[in-house]
Amino acid sequence: MTTHSKHGIVNPNPKYHDQDLHTCTSISPIPKNPVHVVYDHNWKNALQEEFDALIDNGTWDLVPRPPNVNIICSLRIFWHKTKSDGSFERHKARLVGDGKTQREGIDCDKSFSLVVKPATIRVVLSIALSKSWPIINWMLKMHSYMSFYGLKRFADFVATIVFAHSKSDNSLFIYRHDNSTAYILLYVDDIVLIASLNSLRQHIISQISSEFAMKDLGKLSYFFGYCCY
Repeated sequence: MTTHSKHGIVNPNPKYHDQDLHTCTSISPIPKNPVHVVYDHNWKNALQEEFDALIDNGTWDLVPRPPNVNIICSLRIFWHKTKSDGSFERHKARLVGDGKTQREGIDCDKSFSLVVKPATIRVVLSIALSKSWPIINWMLKMHSYMSFYGLKRFADFVATIVFAHSKSDNSLFIYRHDNSTAYILLYVDDIVLIASLNSLRQHIISQISSEFAMKDLGKLSYFFGYCCY
């Protein structure tokens, strides 16, 4: 399939170039119409960040439509990501599949949980705090949500470095070797890494970073309503 990017064409479409009305750093309202996105610098940057993450991780490719297959529609979701204190952090845009257009048994057979359970968060964080283990927060820069392939690839990869799925929560990964222990909590593209040894933590970070583009958010202080001090 022929695309602009495959031919090295990176210049913006002149039809929209002069209509980029919002180029300031202020917070843009949630768009209610696709046209608003075209005209807004902040939302266009959010879309570009999403696309770049897919390309960087090699989890997306544009291909011709295979014959006799059901096409799953897609949706764009826009929202304001906030910090732990509720203040604005950045504009977010995600490409997601429309589940209403999927046919069970044809397009999908089972789903992969992307959201760790609140009870799991409480238990693991309580263990880490009681043992004074450092808690590190990372963000996967790989927003592949059309088929969830990107996150499934993450789960497959951590299995190769001897992490096992928890039987009670598929978004909890556990590593145990001799007296060393590590936990990974996965909430969509947010990762919480807990390890009993600094050397083990650095080793795990090195292995995962070699496979995926990631952003280090530093020590965890707040995670989905739970304070970690």
